[in-house]
Amino acid sequence: MKNWKYAFAAGIVGALACSSEAQPPVSDAEASGKLAVNLTARDDSGQQYRLRNANFVIDGYSYVTGDYVPVNLTVSSETAPDSPTITTKLLQGYYYVNFVNEGWYFEKLTPEGPQLVEQAIFLGPNEQYTYVYPQFTTQVSFRFGIDGELIDFFGGDLEIGVTVEKPPTGAGGSTGAGGAFPEAGIGGAF
Repeated sequence: MKNWKYAFAAGIVGALACSSEAQPPVSDAEASGKLAVNLTARDDSGQQYRLRNANFVIDGYSYVTGDYVPVNLTVSSETAPDSPTITTKLLQGYYYVNFVNEGWYFEKLTPEGPQLVEQAIFLGPNEQYTYVYPQFTTQVSFRFGIDGELIDFFGGDLEIGVTVEKPPTGAGGSTGAGGAFPEAGIGGAF
């Protein structure tokens, strides 16, 4: 019986050793996906706009080969200014995409050509967190407000009002000359 247990254990160890040797290493093509940042969008009326002069910093890591592989790169809308997206190939993993909020602007795309949008505001947040899956394209979008006389996406209205109260009937105190606080010498007023 003892020999059977040792033979069984040796067989399991041998099978595990063979199975780990038989697995081929993961290739970049199998383990990579794409990350896309949208550069164009349409408003409610269907008008198309394109973000220009924008940079995005991509930070993260993948753990495909058993080791953490750090990633830190910057992509720009100006690499392919007519493209509707910035697309970059990344290994499967977790990534932060940060919008660098300096020098960007929007163009309104018209049949006559692109026109500069005078009023635009970044609505945030600056950072998007995402996971890139192998052999898929993961999209990331950022929010902007455009084309208004007064761009006010964050504000609300403040209304200031007054209320008046009368003292309850029969509540102590004088209602004649001298007011409620005669010792203050104010004479009829609070």
